[in-house]
Amino acid sequence: MKQFFIFLGISLLLWLTPQAWANHIVGGNFEMVATASTPGKYNLYLNLFFDEVGGVNTGKEQSIVVSIFRKSDNNRMLNIRMYLESTTPLQYTNPSCAEARSLETSILRYAAPLDLSPDNYADAQGYYVAWERCCRNTSIDNILTPGRSGIVFYLEFPALRLNGQNFLDSSPAFAHPNGEYICINRPFTLNFGATDADGDELRYSMVTPYMGYSSQGQPNPALPQSSPYPPLQWAAGFSDQAAIPGAPALGVNASTGVLSVTATQRGLFVFSVQVDEYRNGQKIGSVRRDFQLLVVDCPDNTLPDPVITLKDKPNQPVKELEICENGFLDLTAQEMANASYQWQKDGINIPGATTYTYQASSPGVYKIVVSSTTVCAASKTSQSVTLRLKTGASPDITSNVPLPGCESQPIVLSTVRGNYTYAWSKDGQALSQTTSSLPINESGLYAVRVQNLDDLCYYTPSKQVEIYPTPNAEYSSLPGSGQFCVSDSVALVAVTGSGYTYQWFLNGQPIAGATQNQYVVKASGNYSFEVKIGSCSATSTVFPVNLYPEPTVSMQAIPLICQVNGARILLNGSPVGGVFSGRGVVGNEFIPSQSGVGSFPVTYTVTNSYGCKASAEQIAVVASAPTVLLPNEVGIIRGNSIILQPQTQDNLLYEWTPPTYLSSTTVKNPTASPLQTTKYTLKVTGASGCAVEDQILVTVWEPITIPNGITPNGDGKNDTWEMPGIEYYPDAEVQIFNRWGTELFFSKGYRTTFDGTYQGKKLPVATYYYVIKPNNGRPTISGSLTIVY
Repeated sequence: MKQFFIFLGISLLLWLTPQAWANHIVGGNFEMVATASTPGKYNLYLNLFFDEVGGVNTGKEQSIVVSIFRKSDNNRMLNIRMYLESTTPLQYTNPSCAEARSLETSILRYAAPLDLSPDNYADAQGYYVAWERCCRNTSIDNILTPGRSGIVFYLEFPALRLNGQNFLDSSPAFAHPNGEYICINRPFTLNFGATDADGDELRYSMVTPYMGYSSQGQPNPALPQSSPYPPLQWAAGFSDQAAIPGAPALGVNASTGVLSVTATQRGLFVFSVQVDEYRNGQKIGSVRRDFQLLVVDCPDNTLPDPVITLKDKPNQPVKELEICENGFLDLTAQEMANASYQWQKDGINIPGATTYTYQASSPGVYKIVVSSTTVCAASKTSQSVTLRLKTGASPDITSNVPLPGCESQPIVLSTVRGNYTYAWSKDGQALSQTTSSLPINESGLYAVRVQNLDDLCYYTPSKQVEIYPTPNAEYSSLPGSGQFCVSDSVALVAVTGSGYTYQWFLNGQPIAGATQNQYVVKASGNYSFEVKIGSCSATSTVFPVNLYPEPTVSMQAIPLICQVNGARILLNGSPVGGVFSGRGVVGNEFIPSQSGVGSFPVTYTVTNSYGCKASAEQIAVVASAPTVLLPNEVGIIRGNSIILQPQTQDNLLYEWTPPTYLSSTTVKNPTASPLQTTKYTLKVTGASGCAVEDQILVTVWEPITIPNGITPNGDGKNDTWEMPGIEYYPDAEVQIFNRWGTELFFSKGYRTTFDGTYQGKKLPVATYYYVIKPNNGRPTISGSLTIVY
């Protein structure tokens, strides 16, 4: 066949204008892959074919949002953000022509995990996924107004629960297309087939691509709209069955998905292939792939027609061969000057298979496409070679000793025996040995080409072999003697080496888990170790160890010490004869005045007759005490109250005693209402537990009734100044003054009442002033007294 093709969009063509909206998107399709045996868990993919040349100024979207809709009513079920997962170059069959036309296309793969509830996706009509963008290449020849026509990517999937049963399904998956273009008037085919993980029947058809609802004004809608989607409008003479005119026009094999056309018109043509998925005769899903193909004039290729042969039989063209299971066949074409090569399997370009030879390892239909490297001309394609699988051997390389090996051992590598030829190599260099076994004494990568003389299949098993010197079983670190205390944490350390493994022994028995290059001894006995590398081993000398016990030491707890009364604390430990140490420790006492406030570890250490020490520890806590200050005495008139107000900190524990006549015994400022003189005690306790006390005497005075006037007119009423209660103040001094400060009356104890006279004469009507000094601690009382007649 002498045709080749490269798919591309508007930006791939030399004559296309740079004004297109989304002409960097050439086509694409969805995939939906089940990831678990329970319906609902999927990986959703969108493959976009991106024109790297036309899209050089168009940034690749790092994420997109697609939507799931219910088919029965087009209800939007879920919006899904998909992220760009990978960018893979499209494999071009004819690299010279691709370079000449500045063709560079990538496959952008977007992905998102799905976790859908079968209960929410149980509608029998199923669901669909959609995403849309605008606009198509302006130079597309088979549709109307391509520059204003959008693109819709579309996939249908069945309900996740049907008739009460879970329903599992993965969508059909299209293979990545080859990068090619069509030569006019020459037969052309392209494998557009898909695979189905569930083994469902696939049926292919040509359909009209969707245009969707995106537009030049809104080329990148935030969310796709729901179906029905407007289709593209075909230009005159074109249709879904004649998207590329020809004899025959572009069509697809309904069973295989292979496209075929013999194009009769040059141009850029868009089309869409739909693959429907059937199970038990019922359609359950479908996927659409949008695509574009360019039809051009192709100059003749002057290179010879390629012919596939076996490398070992270059003069015998092959069409059908058996390939052995686990084996290889060396396919080759003639080497040509100024030629490039692309091998294909089942119509799909094999990535990286771009030389005139190819090592085939699986069944399938193989071809090689040859293109000129000096001029862009039509490619030439070889005849098909069908390789069918034949059950074969599974040769491997084995060793007569466990590997890695030891230099002291004779090591022989072997492979399968039979009607074979053998060609051994080491590190890629051929060896002279041609039998099934090979003696070795060096490390390296060994391989053998084993060829079956009956069917020409060959196998190339290999094995990386390491050969080590005998390991060093010496100690790198040992203590000076084998006499230790249990707590000494004595480590025996072996010499280390790359790849070494270790096993320690006590009295000749392996110690469980002791497989490092060092071991901390835990018991008396004879210690040794074995070191291995591969199948090599060596054993150390024995090191004897005696572990002596340590004394059992205890120490009595130290009570809380308050700074306010920091008395010395006698320390006690067992057994006797040990030594106390720590801040504030003097001999066997803890002295708070030397330690200060804080928490201080105190250690008691005892040394036994073996010289082994052990210690016990307690914490001495010296806490700062709160402060409290109360007045010595306060006084109140009986029947009155007073708020007690100590000078102390807040947020302490307060305890007043006695509780008599107090509003509360647990607050800082209680109200006291005693009926007789009472002494109260306040105890305050801080967070540390330290407490202090102070006292206050509340003196209760009897009330005195003091009239504010007298009427000394001799009528026997209020003739004298009577003061009930003054008798409780036997030492009281009573003074009366006129307004000029002249003392008119004085009495000690108020045994003689004031009768309104001074020096035997009645005082005139007026206001006078008195001063009463109780002389028992009660404050002086003063006021005014009015005389009227």
